[in-house]
Amino acid sequence: MCIRDRSTINAKIDVFFCKSTDRGETFTNPIVVTDDESKYNQDFPVMTVDDNGGIHIAAIDNRNLEQGKVNFAELMYTHSTDEGESWSKNKIISKINSDAGACECCWPAIDTFTDNNGKVTVSILYRSNINNLRVSYLANSFDGGQNFETPIRIGFKDWIINSCPVSGPSIFYDNNGILHTTYKTISDIYYSYYDVKNNSERNEVYIAGGSNPFVTYNHTNDQIYITYEKYESDKLQTRIVSSTDKVSFSPSKLLLNNDLNLSMFNCKLIENKNRMNVIWEDDSEGIEKNSIWFAEYNSTQSNIETNYEKPTFEYLSNGDLLVNTKERNSIITISDLMGRVIYKQEAILPTNDLRINLNNYASRIFICNVRNRNYNTSQLIIK
Repeated sequence: MCIRDRSTINAKIDVFFCKSTDRGETFTNPIVVTDDESKYNQDFPVMTVDDNGGIHIAAIDNRNLEQGKVNFAELMYTHSTDEGESWSKNKIISKINSDAGACECCWPAIDTFTDNNGKVTVSILYRSNINNLRVSYLANSFDGGQNFETPIRIGFKDWIINSCPVSGPSIFYDNNGILHTTYKTISDIYYSYYDVKNNSERNEVYIAGGSNPFVTYNHTNDQIYITYEKYESDKLQTRIVSSTDKVSFSPSKLLLNNDLNLSMFNCKLIENKNRMNVIWEDDSEGIEKNSIWFAEYNSTQSNIETNYEKPTFEYLSNGDLLVNTKERNSIITISDLMGRVIYKQEAILPTNDLRINLNNYASRIFICNVRNRNYNTSQLIIK
């Protein structure tokens, strides 16, 4: 697991690594993989693991910017060949010329391909900042991360903007070593595939207007999927397209059902043991209470249904009121007939067995209410 956090030393943002060997039950203590003694900020880390077990991390690096050596952020890379016990010296790999850096708040994308001889190619796609030219560049290493070639441009349309687009690219290798890429330029999303071995880009394809594209590849049926975000009728939707020939894409369709007006973003379609799964974030409760959602994707579905169970109340013969809520951050209140609140509790996590003994209260008639982001439900309870 690769994470970013503020260190306790100088309150700088560092990149950390930790791992689990028991299927996520426990994790090792995080270790810092950046080698600047926590003096400068690094952000937007991405990680991948190659077929030989090598671990590769890239991040946006500000050490030279904060020292006044350059006027832009840069792309940093490090790797480990001993399961994360030690890490290589950090490399800046975004140097195209003296004016070339990386976009300061667009996340990069990383993937690897291992050929039949065990040779590992590491590819990192990032958004540039070359005098405010914000386009995608690809950095490749053909020796497992020991050395990187000079980055090459992906895509043909210029985008000059004196601010950060906050929309990084995405890449994915298929079975044949073809790198599939998707990226945003101005207000549009494009796809292209790149033959890294022969150093040739093929067929830039317009996908749609939108942002935050993500590409994945189904190894079972050789199908490419791209998800992206787009506002429709003032609602942020996640939509999906697919292709089997790298040239033509299916009409887009709604991937997530936004009828509940949730704030869904950062949606990714991932392959896991020949199954396609969707994972996304929901910040409708505020950024400090982000929820992570997960669902299995079936291409025959019209969209992913986001169903929520209504809270229930049950008064038991022993005087206990049993409240069931399957939603986090639920506010539970009990009032008397005069509207006076006699009990209030916030259930941070979903609960099936919150018990409240009504024998502790003199009133015989109560109004019990559960309120969360999806429901505001009340029920009259008579002892």
